[in-house]
Amino acid sequence: MIKAKVAIFGCGWLGEPLALALQQSGWPVSVCRRDEAQVARLKQLGLDAYAINVANDDVTGNVAAWSDQAETVIIMLPPRSKSQQPERYEQQIAQLIQALQKQQVRQVLFISSTGVYAEGNYLLTEQSPLKQNSALVTAEQAMQAAFSSIILRFSGLVNKDRTPARFLAGKHLSGGLTPTNLIHQDDCIDVICQLLTKPWQADVYNLSTENGPSRAHFYVRATQHSGLTPPTFTDDNSFALRSVSSQKILHFLDYQFKHPDILAWLTNET
Repeated sequence: MIKAKVAIFGCGWLGEPLALALQQSGWPVSVCRRDEAQVARLKQLGLDAYAINVANDDVTGNVAAWSDQAETVIIMLPPRSKSQQPERYEQQIAQLIQALQKQQVRQVLFISSTGVYAEGNYLLTEQSPLKQNSALVTAEQAMQAAFSSIILRFSGLVNKDRTPARFLAGKHLSGGLTPTNLIHQDDCIDVICQLLTKPWQADVYNLSTENGPSRAHFYVRATQHSGLTPPTFTDDNSFALRSVSSQKILHFLDYQFKHPDILAWLTNET
């Protein structure tokens, strides 16, 4: 197959190893970050890197060179923090869409989150109800309206440098019976790479390991393994059925997870 250029917007925790994996597999790749020092570092790694920043009212940087001849743009632009005003994030997404449309971009793979689903005690599929007044939901819909878009919703992201134990160590929490929904960085990268080899078809997919243990079981074991103070949980506010289904993408790609059991990976490999 002909491997057409891929432009990655956002080259951080996931974007950088993804770009390197694609490039190693023969894909032409360009990447961007806001920080000039990070751009210089990425160039030293052999990546075609550009400094691009999205503000509320403008996109600065050489978008034309970064996106030149790119068949697909992968966008990793989550809200920067929970404190960020939704309106500001929506303005940034609108500015980015406008900049990409000027460059005649047609295909976008937008990295989203299973956090878009409304609260409830049920299995989360791609057809499950979405949150109201969610900036990320609005961003998904804007991408779908502007481009032929694949929306990829990841659950909680982990790898050897981002272990889940540290997030909840020593805390007192409810929801102990709610399942853990996590996905390893390796599987994120593999799935994106495989999606790019398929004939392009706009769609929405979840990506999460399935049938994870309860939060209480997982985080107690994870913190003990890391030598941290275990959290304590009550069963209050639990959603015991709230697992993420990845069946749609697993069937589409005929994919098997590299790390199907995050707790086993964590206790065996870290």
